[in-house]
Amino acid sequence: MFSKNLRAILGPTNTGKTYFAIERMLAHSSGIMCFPLRLLARENYDKIIKIVDKNKVALITGEEKIVPKNAVYFCCTIEAMPINKKVEFVGIDEVQIASDFERGYIFTDRILNSRGTKETVFLGAETISSKLRILVPEIKIEGRPRMSILSYVGRKKVTRIKKRSAIVAFSVADVYTIADVIRKQLGGSSIVMGALSPRTRNSQVEMYENGDVDYLVATDAIGMGLNLKIDHVSFASIRKFDGVSLRNLTDPEIAQIAGRAGRFLSDGTFGVTENSSEMSEHTIDAVENSKFDQITKVFWRNSNLDFSSVTNLIKSLETSPPETFLIRKSDAEDHRHLVFLSEVKDVKKIAQSPKEIKLLWEVAQVPEFNKNLTNDHVFLLSKIYEQLISKGQLANDFISSQIYSLDKVTKDIDTLMQRIASIRTWTYLSHKNDWLANSNNWQEISLTIEDKLSDALNNELTNRFVDKRISMLGKKIKENLRLVIEIKSDSSIYLDSMKVGELNGFVLKLVDSSAPSSGLFLKNLKKSLDKEIKKRVKNFYTIEDQHLEINDDAKIFWDASPIGWLAPSDDPFSPNIHITQSDLLEDSQINLITERLKNFVYNKIEKFLFPLISLNEEEFNSSARGIIFQLKEGFGTTSFKKIQKLYRELSDEDKKTLSKAGLRFGVEYLYIPELLKPVAVRLRALLWGVFNNTYYNDSLPDDGRVAFSPKESAPQQWYNLIGYSKLGDRVMRVDMVERLSVIIRTSARDGSFKISEEMLSIAGASKDQMANILFDLGFEKSKESDGIEVTFETLFKKKSNSFSNISNLKLKKNSIKRKQRKVAEKKKFNQKNNTLINPNSPFSVLSNLKLKN
Repeated sequence: MFSKNLRAILGPTNTGKTYFAIERMLAHSSGIMCFPLRLLARENYDKIIKIVDKNKVALITGEEKIVPKNAVYFCCTIEAMPINKKVEFVGIDEVQIASDFERGYIFTDRILNSRGTKETVFLGAETISSKLRILVPEIKIEGRPRMSILSYVGRKKVTRIKKRSAIVAFSVADVYTIADVIRKQLGGSSIVMGALSPRTRNSQVEMYENGDVDYLVATDAIGMGLNLKIDHVSFASIRKFDGVSLRNLTDPEIAQIAGRAGRFLSDGTFGVTENSSEMSEHTIDAVENSKFDQITKVFWRNSNLDFSSVTNLIKSLETSPPETFLIRKSDAEDHRHLVFLSEVKDVKKIAQSPKEIKLLWEVAQVPEFNKNLTNDHVFLLSKIYEQLISKGQLANDFISSQIYSLDKVTKDIDTLMQRIASIRTWTYLSHKNDWLANSNNWQEISLTIEDKLSDALNNELTNRFVDKRISMLGKKIKENLRLVIEIKSDSSIYLDSMKVGELNGFVLKLVDSSAPSSGLFLKNLKKSLDKEIKKRVKNFYTIEDQHLEINDDAKIFWDASPIGWLAPSDDPFSPNIHITQSDLLEDSQINLITERLKNFVYNKIEKFLFPLISLNEEEFNSSARGIIFQLKEGFGTTSFKKIQKLYRELSDEDKKTLSKAGLRFGVEYLYIPELLKPVAVRLRALLWGVFNNTYYNDSLPDDGRVAFSPKESAPQQWYNLIGYSKLGDRVMRVDMVERLSVIIRTSARDGSFKISEEMLSIAGASKDQMANILFDLGFEKSKESDGIEVTFETLFKKKSNSFSNISNLKLKKNSIKRKQRKVAEKKKFNQKNNTLINPNSPFSVLSNLKLKN
């Protein structure tokens, strides 16, 4: 005989079953609705408080309790149902979960034992109807047809799946892989997994519902508790690991997930992706027509527990079911916790009385949200139990250390998920009012941390799997709105209010360049930037040279933006120019930019190296031409050794001409003083570096330094090319080397000499450093100073054949010049004196004799 107040509403998804049950509950003065998920309980609580005064509605889950004093309607998770509360209506959703290996026994218990005083309604799939008739013979079963059609559409690549679709995978790795593909090709997707906190899951779902993304990638968590506007569900696989083995999905499981497609009167479709196995014809027919085999097993666990001892409690949990069609649940999570706790030495000592054993069972039921397969959770439970027995409540220091250790935001998605799972345990514990002092405070703290971590996780998932630029662009196009792009004064590019990149010179630099962006986004962005690029090219062509600069690595900058670089050519003083590649520029614009850079580089070389590049060999004889050739080969400096023969052959007129051109002939070097200025030095190094593709930037002198110790030693030849010479461990500008050489030669006229303060000052060197400089200049310690520490008393002398041929040549020429000057002066003196002697003077005869002699 059917009971009028006990019935089951059974049918596939999208039949309006839950809506009907809530409507029936609100027709009574009190009621309880049980849901399989915290998310579903919260969702329906939010719906009900829009209909009924919120002070009459309570929300009870393991981690969240909102219980107004005058509450008469309760939205609960199945585990958190207040089983001893008498209400007129009881509704239990998704009763077919009684066949679930993990949680089925809880649903079976509620089916058997939970009743409203006036009405009880069970909701679920038609597959449990035969078992309900056995479990509850008096129940009346009503069928409900699906309100929309669900059709199979076959196989499609992930990137070709239509918008407003969900792609379902059965591992976190597969979810991430698919989401990455969708981000790169289609703009992005929301993520839904069972491991997400409700807040994170809600945020991801909201992003999909708002149209920020058109795709949702999920695990089978999507099959329950998500009522979304999904047009199509695609299976990336039809096999899953269920905790025991890898198996094929059952037809009802496929239907539960596929049934998310199509809501209310809107039809939906389902299919598979390119990497999935094909669905059988039988499965397709079963899902499309909701024809499934009846459930063959229902899980059960004894709820009449024996608390006389821990051993008896465990035995009572292992009691065999009263009916053969019921399967005993043998390894539920709380059961496992109890067994592990009973083996802890300290716990075993404490748990003796029924009261203590009941508390132990309550502690064992604290859920382990973080499924990390370690004993950490059991260890935590043992500490909780010991404190509750010894102190009556958990110590604040203990709670604080546990909770605040999780208050750490990171950018790592997996770490955030682990911390959220751990804080959820404490959110659950914080609602144990008799376990914690000031439980309301700890509820607020733990929930705040959970929300903080959940928001961080949502941000990281969004940042990783959603290209906000493309999603915004897609939304604008979908809503037929104009794309507004703004370029700020600092060249930042904004798409509406979101920064999407920078215009670095003529190069578009996207904020997110880690993954390819869609052609549609770039096409629209380039089109919007066209006007700005034309304006920039025009302005660039007319800018002053002062807005351009070349760094020591040959890169050319327009203010702070890289615009091009120098490249080798046949002429080191006329390098080639390349501009930084940009797909925003047309060929004509590239030519204009290149022309402007050529003018800049030419002007710079002309300005700072004019004395060298203006030398025209054709205007001189062969010897002078050879000297000029050597000077240009040395970028403005050359060793006198290389030109000594040519120098001997120079006429006095050539010497004067070369001197007027700015050349200076020293003892050691031929150089051009104008080219020793800091800008010219760096430019010489740069041009040589471009020509030879070799840069010694760490060996360059600081601007204005005439002597220094380099950070990194370069070849002697390179120092000569920039107008410097390496002597010992010091590098000196060649004009300083010449000044030093003069002082040393003067000091060395009498043979041996000592280091002077003047020498040290010019070289900026210590006495030991000066000794090494002298060695390189062709001097050595005298025998009496050999082996003695270098001081101002140390004597140095020329090495045998120490002076170079150049020096000998110069000294010889200078000696000849001095003799010639003396003869000329003597002759002039005599001529002068002869005109002064009176021929009538008695000294006239003597004078003639003297002159004759």
